[in-house]
Amino acid sequence: MAAAAEALYRLGAQTVLVGDGPGHVRDTALLLEESGLRDALLSIGRTRFIDLNFDRVHAVRTQTALTTLNELWLPESLLAADVVISMPKIKTHHWAGVTLSLKNLFGALPGAVYGWPNNTLHWQGIDNSIVELAATIPIHYVIADGVESMEGNGAKSRHTRLVPLGDKFRPGNPHCPERPVRHYDYNE
Repeated sequence: MAAAAEALYRLGAQTVLVGDGPGHVRDTALLLEESGLRDALLSIGRTRFIDLNFDRVHAVRTQTALTTLNELWLPESLLAADVVISMPKIKTHHWAGVTLSLKNLFGALPGAVYGWPNNTLHWQGIDNSIVELAATIPIHYVIADGVESMEGNGAKSRHTRLVPLGDKFRPGNPHCPERPVRHYDYNE
Protein backbone atom coordinates (compact mmCIF):
# COMPACT_ATOMS: atom_id res chain seq x y z
CA MET A 1 0.00 0.00 0.00
CA ALA A 2 2.82 2.36 0.82
CA ALA A 3 4.47 1.70 -2.56
CA ALA A 4 1.15 2.41 -4.30
CA ALA A 5 0.77 5.65 -2.33
CA GLU A 6 4.29 6.74 -3.28
CA ALA A 7 3.59 5.95 -6.94
CA LEU A 8 0.36 7.96 -6.82
CA TYR A 9 2.23 10.96 -5.41
CA ARG A 10 4.82 10.65 -8.21
CA LEU A 11 1.93 10.67 -10.69
CA GLY A 12 0.67 13.95 -9.24
CA ALA A 13 -1.82 13.02 -6.53
CA GLN A 14 -2.18 15.79 -3.95
CA THR A 15 -3.57 13.56 -1.20
CA VAL A 16 -3.60 9.79 -0.75
CA LEU A 17 -5.76 8.27 1.96
CA VAL A 18 -5.71 4.61 2.91
CA GLY A 19 -9.03 3.41 4.25
CA ASP A 20 -10.42 0.13 5.46
CA GLY A 21 -13.29 -1.05 7.60
CA PRO A 22 -12.06 -4.25 9.23
CA GLY A 23 -14.91 -6.74 9.19
CA HIS A 24 -14.65 -7.76 12.81
CA VAL A 25 -14.52 -5.61 15.93
CA ARG A 26 -10.80 -5.18 16.35
CA ASP A 27 -8.34 -2.67 17.69
CA THR A 28 -7.56 -1.04 14.34
CA ALA A 29 -4.52 0.79 15.73
CA LEU A 30 -3.09 -2.55 16.86
CA LEU A 31 -3.78 -4.09 13.43
CA LEU A 32 -1.96 -1.22 11.74
CA GLU A 33 0.97 -1.61 14.10
CA GLU A 34 1.26 -5.40 13.84
CA SER A 35 0.87 -5.45 10.05
CA GLY A 36 3.57 -2.80 9.59
CA LEU A 37 1.17 -0.54 7.69
CA ARG A 38 1.36 2.24 10.28
CA ASP A 39 5.14 2.56 9.94
CA ALA A 40 4.98 2.22 6.16
CA LEU A 41 2.47 5.07 5.90
CA LEU A 42 4.43 7.19 8.38
CA SER A 43 7.55 6.74 6.24
CA ILE A 44 5.76 8.50 3.39
CA GLY A 45 4.91 11.39 5.67
CA ARG A 46 1.73 12.66 4.09
CA THR A 47 -0.50 9.61 3.80
CA ARG A 48 -2.94 8.78 6.56
CA PHE A 49 -5.19 5.86 7.41
CA ILE A 50 -8.94 6.21 7.90
CA ASP A 51 -10.95 3.57 9.74
CA LEU A 52 -14.01 3.48 7.49
CA ASN A 53 -15.98 1.77 10.25
CA PHE A 54 -16.20 5.11 12.03
CA ASP A 55 -15.99 7.69 9.23
CA ARG A 56 -18.92 10.06 8.69
CA VAL A 57 -21.48 8.46 6.39
CA HIS A 58 -23.90 9.56 3.69
CA ALA A 59 -26.78 7.66 2.12
CA VAL A 60 -26.32 6.62 -1.52
CA ARG A 61 -29.15 5.03 -3.50
CA THR A 62 -28.44 1.46 -4.49
CA GLN A 63 -28.17 0.73 -8.18
CA THR A 64 -29.86 -2.68 -8.41
CA ALA A 65 -32.86 -4.43 -6.91
CA LEU A 66 -30.86 -7.50 -5.91
CA THR A 67 -31.21 -6.72 -2.21
CA THR A 68 -34.02 -5.15 -0.21
CA LEU A 69 -31.78 -2.19 0.59
CA ASN A 70 -32.75 1.08 -1.08
CA GLU A 71 -29.60 2.85 0.01
CA LEU A 72 -26.14 2.18 1.32
CA TRP A 73 -24.55 4.33 3.99
CA LEU A 74 -21.05 4.96 2.68
CA PRO A 75 -18.05 6.67 4.28
CA GLU A 76 -17.58 10.32 3.46
CA SER A 77 -13.89 9.78 2.68
CA LEU A 78 -14.76 7.19 0.05
CA LEU A 79 -17.40 9.37 -1.58
CA ALA A 80 -15.13 12.43 -1.61
CA ALA A 81 -12.25 10.61 -3.32
CA ASP A 82 -11.44 11.50 -6.92
CA VAL A 83 -10.14 7.97 -7.49
CA VAL A 84 -10.90 4.79 -5.53
CA ILE A 85 -8.45 1.91 -5.73
CA SER A 86 -9.48 -1.44 -4.29
CA MET A 87 -6.47 -3.33 -2.90
CA PRO A 88 -7.63 -6.82 -1.93
CA LYS A 89 -5.52 -9.64 -0.62
CA ILE A 90 -6.32 -12.67 -2.78
CA LYS A 91 -7.58 -15.41 -0.50
CA THR A 92 -10.23 -18.06 -0.22
CA HIS A 93 -13.46 -17.13 1.52
CA HIS A 94 -15.85 -19.45 3.30
CA TRP A 95 -18.95 -18.04 1.53
CA ALA A 96 -17.78 -16.18 -1.57
CA GLY A 97 -15.22 -18.80 -2.55
CA VAL A 98 -12.48 -16.28 -3.19
CA THR A 99 -11.90 -12.70 -2.06
CA LEU A 100 -10.88 -10.36 -4.85
CA SER A 101 -11.79 -6.76 -5.72
CA LEU A 102 -15.58 -7.07 -5.55
CA LYS A 103 -15.78 -8.99 -2.27
CA ASN A 104 -13.19 -6.54 -0.96
CA LEU A 105 -15.83 -3.78 -1.18
CA PHE A 106 -17.30 -5.08 2.08
CA GLY A 107 -14.32 -3.32 3.69
CA ALA A 108 -15.79 0.00 2.56
CA LEU A 109 -18.93 -0.51 4.63
CA PRO A 110 -18.90 0.99 8.11
CA GLY A 111 -19.36 -1.57 10.86
CA ALA A 112 -20.86 1.21 12.98
CA VAL A 113 -23.81 1.14 10.55
CA TYR A 114 -23.90 -2.45 9.28
CA GLY A 115 -22.53 -4.39 12.22
CA TRP A 116 -19.59 -6.73 12.37
CA PRO A 117 -19.02 -8.52 10.02
CA ASN A 118 -21.41 -6.40 7.92
CA ASN A 119 -24.31 -8.59 9.02
CA THR A 120 -26.96 -6.56 7.21
CA LEU A 121 -25.34 -7.35 3.86
CA HIS A 122 -24.69 -10.99 4.68
CA TRP A 123 -28.39 -11.43 5.46
CA GLN A 124 -29.20 -10.05 1.99
CA GLY A 125 -27.17 -12.87 0.41
CA ILE A 126 -23.45 -12.61 -0.21
CA ASP A 127 -23.70 -12.92 -4.00
CA ASN A 128 -26.43 -10.29 -4.40
CA SER A 129 -24.69 -7.99 -1.94
CA ILE A 130 -21.41 -8.18 -3.85
CA VAL A 131 -23.17 -7.15 -7.07
CA GLU A 132 -25.03 -4.37 -5.21
CA LEU A 133 -21.78 -3.04 -3.77
CA ALA A 134 -20.00 -3.18 -7.13
CA ALA A 135 -22.83 -1.27 -8.80
CA THR A 136 -23.08 1.37 -6.06
CA ILE A 137 -19.53 2.02 -4.83
CA PRO A 138 -17.35 4.04 -7.20
CA ILE A 139 -14.29 1.90 -7.93
CA HIS A 140 -11.74 2.95 -10.54
CA TYR A 141 -8.75 0.63 -10.24
CA VAL A 142 -7.73 -2.62 -8.57
CA ILE A 143 -4.33 -3.64 -7.28
CA ALA A 144 -4.76 -7.21 -6.07
CA ASP A 145 -2.13 -8.57 -3.70
CA GLY A 146 -1.43 -12.04 -4.93
CA VAL A 147 2.26 -12.13 -4.08
CA GLU A 148 1.33 -14.34 -1.18
CA SER A 149 -2.21 -15.66 -1.03
CA MET A 150 -4.09 -17.65 1.54
CA GLU A 151 -6.02 -20.84 1.06
CA GLY A 152 -8.22 -22.88 3.33
CA ASN A 153 -11.64 -22.05 4.73
CA GLY A 154 -11.06 -18.30 4.71
CA ALA A 155 -9.46 -15.91 7.16
CA LYS A 156 -11.63 -17.09 10.07
CA SER A 157 -10.35 -20.66 9.81
CA ARG A 158 -7.45 -21.89 11.89
CA HIS A 159 -6.48 -24.25 9.06
CA THR A 160 -5.16 -21.95 6.37
CA ARG A 161 -1.84 -21.77 4.62
CA LEU A 162 -0.06 -19.07 2.66
CA VAL A 163 0.47 -19.78 -1.03
CA PRO A 164 2.76 -17.83 -3.40
CA LEU A 165 0.89 -16.87 -6.58
CA GLY A 166 3.48 -14.72 -8.33
CA ASP A 167 1.96 -13.18 -11.45
CA LYS A 168 -0.59 -15.88 -12.35
CA PHE A 169 -3.56 -13.50 -12.34
CA ARG A 170 -3.49 -10.31 -14.38
CA PRO A 171 -6.88 -8.57 -14.34
CA GLY A 172 -7.73 -5.72 -16.66
CA ASN A 173 -11.15 -4.18 -16.03
CA PRO A 174 -11.55 -3.11 -12.37
CA HIS A 175 -15.03 -4.63 -12.31
CA CYS A 176 -13.91 -7.95 -13.81
CA PRO A 177 -10.67 -9.01 -12.14
CA GLU A 178 -12.38 -12.22 -11.10
CA ARG A 179 -12.44 -13.31 -14.75
CA PRO A 180 -8.95 -14.92 -14.73
CA VAL A 181 -9.90 -17.15 -11.81
CA ARG A 182 -13.41 -18.11 -12.89
CA HIS A 183 -12.32 -21.73 -13.25
CA TYR A 184 -10.50 -21.70 -9.93
CA ASP A 185 -11.84 -24.47 -7.69
CA TYR A 186 -11.49 -23.16 -4.14
CA ASN A 187 -12.57 -26.55 -2.77
CA GLU A 188 -9.32 -28.19 -3.93
